[in-house]
Amino acid sequence: MNDFFEKNIFTLSFLANLIVEIVGGLLFLFIILVLLRPRIRISPEIAKNTDQFDPNGRMCWVFKIVNMSLFSAFDVQVELMEKITYPAHPQGNNVRMFPLTLKINHIPHVSPFRPRWMKKDYSDYALRFRTYDDLDTILNDQMKSVQIKVTLKHGLTGLGKVFSHQYVRSAIKLGHFSIGNDFKIN
Repeated sequence: MNDFFEKNIFTLSFLANLIVEIVGGLLFLFIILVLLRPRIRISPEIAKNTDQFDPNGRMCWVFKIVNMSLFSAFDVQVELMEKITYPAHPQGNNVRMFPLTLKINHIPHVSPFRPRWMKKDYSDYALRFRTYDDLDTILNDQMKSVQIKVTLKHGLTGLGKVFSHQYVRSAIKLGHFSIGNDFKIN
């Protein structure tokens, strides 16, 4: 009889430990997969200005992204696409995408975000990407939009994520982005 209780207690103890370990493992996995993935913000508007670094003084259109993670990011890939919507059937539309040219579309490393109280006179966690393709002409067509896609990896875990934002006609503002994590165009 005593042997029977010892077996049942051992079995219950084993099952309780197994359940606790599974729940703990799932919680750890949730923390890794959700909380330790890259986090960025993409500017809701496009800044249009004369490129100060271009010897010809060409007009450029600038997009800004900010690494909001407390860890650095690496292998940042940026794609800019012209998106054309056209009717395909009476029930819907199709989309075609054509690549646009960015001056730089790959950054090997982005510094981690730092709050305002740790502010420096520069913000290496905020990046600007520019194109010389005439986005005014593209976005003047109602059937066209511009999409930016940012792919990057988290500096601690190496987990990747893809972020995208679509711009329409009213997204272009004259001026320059302010420094830091602010998307104000002055």
